[in-house]
Amino acid sequence: MSMTQEPARGPSREGPEKISETTATPSTNPPTSRRERRQARKRRDSVASITSPLSRIKSNSEAAKPKPTRTRKASINHSKPRIPSTTVSTIPPEMSAARKNIPLLVASIGNPEGLYGGTLHNAGHTVLERVRSIRSFGPFKANKRMGGQVSEPIRTADFSIIPFVSRVHEVEVADNWTLWKSPSLMNVSGKAVKSAWEAFRRENPQGLLVVLHDELEKKKGEVTVKREGSAKGHNGIKSVVASMGRTPFVRIGVGIGRPLSRDPDVIVKYVLRKMTTEEQYDVEKAAGPVIEALREIAEGLR
Repeated sequence: MSMTQEPARGPSREGPEKISETTATPSTNPPTSRRERRQARKRRDSVASITSPLSRIKSNSEAAKPKPTRTRKASINHSKPRIPSTTVSTIPPEMSAARKNIPLLVASIGNPEGLYGGTLHNAGHTVLERVRSIRSFGPFKANKRMGGQVSEPIRTADFSIIPFVSRVHEVEVADNWTLWKSPSLMNVSGKAVKSAWEAFRRENPQGLLVVLHDELEKKKGEVTVKREGSAKGHNGIKSVVASMGRTPFVRIGVGIGRPLSRDPDVIVKYVLRKMTTEEQYDVEKAAGPVIEALREIAEGLR
């Protein structure tokens, strides 16, 4: 029986091409068939599902950052004078340059402090010393030109930036005052006050005299200010009025209280005794109101 013999198969034309397709690198050309496009879409979706949370986190973090605010630069008006940042002036800010600053001779009257220091009759000297301390004036020193003890504002200051090198600068001061203590007895104060005033007036023609004294009729530490009026039996004020004639001056009284008795001998013993610690404290408290009164007098307000 004869068998039909199938023709021998040779190498297929598609064989090498299929082998090259499977072994070759993937093509970068965009997919053309529907199946390839669907597979590419799935791959994009899977990648997007992974990257989208990261992008959200990044966007949220960027949103959380505060946005820089734009600030407008303040316009500088060069027409107005600039105020220096630092000064060496001791003038208080409430004292305007437009206000007056009359030179004052502040004269306290009493008895010589060597024997009568710390007595009630020397309340004027006690308060003036306290004023000097509060306002940082120089120490009281004997003055031949004016007589008595004189204290003036410290108008220079030492500034040292480099070690062992100091420079002296002029310092502007607020208080244009000269503090003066009478060297004489209370009842004859007028002659010494007039001599000191004439010496002061030669250098300060626009100056004003202020007399600081004790006030028997007022309670301890109470302050009174007068330009005119009766001396009310105060022998020191009587002496000053008699010596000064018609020259106007301001009186500042510091209360020292008074004994119950009005007997002259009792009053003399009272004013010439030493102050107790409590009495000295009450009298020295008057320094604050006295300073305020002096400022108002210098500005022409009283």
